[in-house]
Amino acid sequence: MRRVFVIEEPRARFDPKKVSDFGEIKLVFTYHDRRPSIFQPNEFGDAIIERLEARDFDPSNDMVCVAGSMIGVALLLMIIIARWHQVDLLMFNARTENYVLRRFQP
Repeated sequence: MRRVFVIEEPRARFDPKKVSDFGEIKLVFTYHDRRPSIFQPNEFGDAIIERLEARDFDPSNDMVCVAGSMIGVALLLMIIIARWHQVDLLMFNARTENYVLRRFQP
């Protein structure tokens, strides 16, 4: 089964059911985790890599949902693209109120 990584549990306009239709939801960080500030990008990036590697992140199978802190999402995507060179994104389409799958590959 595919997995959908979310940087943290979003608070607004996030429907877990619509996301879980694409795969099992995995939070990179929970509210209770101690983590570096997003304004310390090197430390924050190291924590992201550590968590993704611990969960055997596979960019050819796993996805990232664009939801939650936009700065956190941006850092997550930059790290994945720099390290793995591709990522499948679930992006919310406000017009259809559904998530759509997009592939980012240089």
